[in-house]
Formats: sequence, structure tokens, C-alpha cells
Amino acid sequence: MNRIAIELDEKLRTLDERRAAELARRVKEAIVAADVYEPPFINPNIDPMLGVENGWPVGYFASTAGMFADEPFARDDQGVAEERDDW
Repeated sequence: MNRIAIELDEKLRTLDERRAAELARRVKEAIVAADVYEPPFINPNIDPMLGVENGWPVGYFASTAGMFADEPFARDDQGVAEERDDW
């Protein structure tokens, strides 16, 4: 018997019949629930309340990927930086 089973047995012996029956019922429900429970996958990077993933709307990058694939990107001449006075 493991420690939880020993503690449960000890507790059931100290309770009156009605409370012991209620505890036994709850334990049986927990056993059934443990057999059918599958925890949901929770991505720690997504906040379901805000609908954001790492600070961006969920699906943002998937929806914008390739949007500028046909655009030519070239850097124009940057010119000369302005001269500033010394402090």
C-alpha cells in the first residue's frame, strides 16, 4: 500500500459513517476521472485570453509569410550624415 492509501484508510477510520461514505464516493469519482482525463495541450507562448503568441496576434506570421516575395528590395543611397555640434 502506498502512503496515500494508508492516509485514506486512516482518515476513513476516524470519520463517521456518512462522512466516510462521502469521502469514498469522491475518491471513486477521482479514480474514474483519472482514467479518462487527458490534459489539453497548452502552448506556453500563447495567451488564449489575449489571442497573442509571443506578443503577436496568433497566426500573424503564417498569414503574412511570403506577402512581399515578388517585391524588389533595394537599399537606396543613404546620403551623408548631418554634422552635429559638440557638447
